[in-house]
Amino acid sequence: MNKILLAIVTAAFALRLGYAVGSGELRKPQTWEYEQIATNLVEHQTFLYQDRAGRHHRSYAEPLYPFLAAAVYLVTNHNFAALVLLQLAIAAATVWMTGYATRLATGDELIANAAALLMAIHPGFIRYSSILHPLVLDAFFFIAAAAALLRYRQGGRTSRPPWEADETSALLSRRGVIAAAVIGFGALTRPTILVFLAPLCWIAWRSRDTFARRVQRAALVALVAFAIVAPWTIRNAIVHRTFMLTRSGTGLVFWLGHNPASSGSAKDAEGMRIIEKAPPDLRIRFVASGELERDRMLHDAAWEYIRADPLAAIGRVVQRIYSFWWFSPQWGQAFSPTAKLIYRGWWAFLLVLIAAGLVRSRHRDLWLMAALALLISLGQSVYYVEGRHRLAVEPLVLPLAAAGLTSLRRKRSAATTASTSRP
Repeated sequence: MNKILLAIVTAAFALRLGYAVGSGELRKPQTWEYEQIATNLVEHQTFLYQDRAGRHHRSYAEPLYPFLAAAVYLVTNHNFAALVLLQLAIAAATVWMTGYATRLATGDELIANAAALLMAIHPGFIRYSSILHPLVLDAFFFIAAAAALLRYRQGGRTSRPPWEADETSALLSRRGVIAAAVIGFGALTRPTILVFLAPLCWIAWRSRDTFARRVQRAALVALVAFAIVAPWTIRNAIVHRTFMLTRSGTGLVFWLGHNPASSGSAKDAEGMRIIEKAPPDLRIRFVASGELERDRMLHDAAWEYIRADPLAAIGRVVQRIYSFWWFSPQWGQAFSPTAKLIYRGWWAFLLVLIAAGLVRSRHRDLWLMAALALLISLGQSVYYVEGRHRLAVEPLVLPLAAAGLTSLRRKRSAATTASTSRP
């Protein structure tokens, strides 16, 4: 690690720790449903969430974050500060990983350091680092998977003599397995990371090797990723007696994006939960049904609404894509007007830099990371969109912003040099 990047990572941790202490989040952090699941794991050895209406959910969320929180609570006597500090360390590692992935993509330490710096001072990441939510893991695994993918792709570029072919093949296999493992563990906190498997398998297939080895390598990376997810999928099959990759509730999140009261978010502009605006007959059946029945019911209701007006459904998806990359009407309901203005300004600044990076950068690996972020946003927009969903994939586009920033800086420096050298 170069000294500048190390200083940036250290500063990132200090900024996040300062915010956690100053806001009181270090000892009394904001909690979500995962807190109840982690507590139930420690106290009752049960992966269970009970919602405000008393309904039980045995597969409410992906397992990685609740199990991580439970492990911390088990050894610290349910100490919030210990979990927050661990999250701050993961967040600092994400800053380093952003710089590392950028250097892999560009070979330019200045751009890599700029990307890490943008990540370090990003107000959204500073705030969410001390909230007890899986976002800190989501962001880490997305950028870690990108770095592993790039390292795997670049390993295939080296041409070695025939007598070293076996060594090259083994190296590529190891790197492919590492990338697949990162994707597999990432799927246990955010399943949309599985889109990374498509370019990973393609890279394995395109490598310079025999046909049999290419097939073997492509199959291996897919198998490794799904083998990591498989134990939880098997657990879900035993509990629910049906196939469920990571969680229940996909019907609910699909319905949130496709129903007569849909706002694109889980809440409307006044802050009322969309599920509370469901038709009375649907709400009655929803309350009386079990976990899987509720999910199927909402899934069927969403498809019925889509079939009634497919063009309107497409329009809603397009609107959510816009909200994903900008802001929805529901965004920032808990923020002050000043905080909202500052954050909008920050994101507008980043968008300008991203646009500059797209125009001026010739690094295809930066475009690959941005394309993966775009694919994830498209998949998310089929369901519903909150501000935190974009935050999870922003590490994939910050390298482009860094490329834009450094290109503008270099252009200005060149112009200054030219002007001072004139007689």
